[in-house]
Amino acid sequence: MMLRSIRARLMAWHLAVIAVLLGVFSVALYSSVAHSLYLEVDVRLLSKAEELINYAHTGQIDFERDQIAFSTEDLLIQVSRLDGTVLHKSPALRASPLPLDTRKHSQGPQLQTVSAQDGTPLRLVTNLDTTEEGDPVFVQVATPLTRVQSALERLRFWLLTLVPVLLALASLGSYFLADRMVRPLRIMAQTARTISAGNLSQRLPVPTPSDEVGQLATTFNEMFERLHQAFEHQRRFVSNASHELRTPLTVLRGQVEVALRKARSPEEYRQALQAALAQAERLSRLTEQLLLLARTESGGWIPRLKPIRFDQLCWEVFQELRPLAEHKPLVWEATCPMPALVLGDPELLRQALLNVLDNAIKYTPPGGQVHLALNREQDRARLIVADTGLGIAPEDLPHIFERFYRVDKARSSGGAGLGLALVREIVTQHHGDIRVESTLHQGTIVTISLPLVDPLPQPFKGNSPSVHAP
Repeated sequence: MMLRSIRARLMAWHLAVIAVLLGVFSVALYSSVAHSLYLEVDVRLLSKAEELINYAHTGQIDFERDQIAFSTEDLLIQVSRLDGTVLHKSPALRASPLPLDTRKHSQGPQLQTVSAQDGTPLRLVTNLDTTEEGDPVFVQVATPLTRVQSALERLRFWLLTLVPVLLALASLGSYFLADRMVRPLRIMAQTARTISAGNLSQRLPVPTPSDEVGQLATTFNEMFERLHQAFEHQRRFVSNASHELRTPLTVLRGQVEVALRKARSPEEYRQALQAALAQAERLSRLTEQLLLLARTESGGWIPRLKPIRFDQLCWEVFQELRPLAEHKPLVWEATCPMPALVLGDPELLRQALLNVLDNAIKYTPPGGQVHLALNREQDRARLIVADTGLGIAPEDLPHIFERFYRVDKARSSGGAGLGLALVREIVTQHHGDIRVESTLHQGTIVTISLPLVDPLPQPFKGNSPSVHAP
């Protein structure tokens, strides 16, 4: 349970690493010191044995006469025949000679650790050599390991004492270090608990932007900013949609109530029903646009894309709206000389073209011009709809793709301000882009660009290079 917190896990890992390092260091230090001490003892024993043998070869020493000179307090010397008979030995060895196994012997010094008869550990070097007379003898030199073992015991004591103390100090350091590292996360968690759908403007503190905790806080703040914008966008959408829906419903209800207050003539009922039908149609169009906009903006919705003749689709929409242009009347022209195959949803693209051309008709006064042109530029199909209508003011141009945004009441023409927002969503779903250029009182140019699909189709036979309706 305790290790579920980040602080506990940090402390555990920190202590585990320090314990392993201290353990490795202690073992390495102890082994190095022990090796050095034993090596020093071996070098001293080998040096003394070699000195004794050299003197024996030259006849400059008599073990019986000079044994005291060659014996020191911590060096024990013994010379034996091959049968084990001791020829000479240090005075300290009178009662307990050095152990000798005559069955195992070879030329050169042999080092080993043995125990004396009283249990004292000895480091012993045994060397088989010959005297001046040519008699083979064993020359042995030993020294007690009491001092070496005492030094190693003291080292073990200090290591076994210091390692727990260091681990205790390290645990305290780990606690404060882990607490300092986790404290910003606790503050972030406490602040995040206070953030709700109605308080998305609050942000997490960023203690140090350059480290990982700061980057995490910055990422969360960016996410909260996106959520804030999404909630505000949704709030405005719901408010605007409610307002737009309330207006036709209020008018529809008013018309019905007026018609039902008293008996009226058939003509009056007919006028009331026509007014109600107009509001119902407006309400139906608004609902359809809202549903279509919601479909295009939903992440789970996938358009039914397939290769379609974009030039043919443009021509069909152009012909469909011809009666509206002739009724106004307008100069209604289309130029689609090049075939264009795109990957798209025919119904959605048709809706986008209808919205763009319908706006051009609405906001172009009688006698004006609306021109549709489709051409190919490298790997993209570019549709241009240009009109000589009212135009859009520069301050309004950046907002025309916002839902329910209308430049002014005079230009609303009964619309809800969803047309261009829907067009942009549809074009974006088809991996295209849309651009609007406008000059007030001079006209507007809408450019839609969509990626082409190969191979190139044959030209559309039913489409003429240029068609206009006066």
